[in-house]
Amino acid sequence: MSDKEESILNNENNEPIVYLIGNDNEKNIEIPYRLVTLSPILVKFIENLENKNDKTVDGNDVYEVKLDNLSSNILNYVKKYLEYKYENETLIKNSKGVSKVADLDIPDFEYPQELSLELLMAADYLNI
Repeated sequence: MSDKEESILNNENNEPIVYLIGNDNEKNIEIPYRLVTLSPILVKFIENLENKNDKTVDGNDVYEVKLDNLSSNILNYVKKYLEYKYENETLIKNSKGVSKVADLDIPDFEYPQELSLELLMAADYLNI
């Protein structure tokens, strides 16, 4: 990953930080707001939280989204998928002179096959 791509995924623009909290409360998954915008459902959760938000870290607004029907393990893959989607949508938008998206070298999203059903359900729930 290039330095530019790395800086895009890291929170260098003082954008809100979102913590996804699974039903097992094992680990909060930190995700930059620009990735959250890829899921209209997560955006709605945050819009509903905005009136209640009083948390900030280093000047960034912080939102905690509790997702009772997803485990932290699945939320980790949701984050990875949103990163994958963000990177590849940016690649598609910035590719000039390519006649078809199929001509781009976009890798497959890798995940354990045993999690396929749970990941499909999470993707459907989050509309991603």
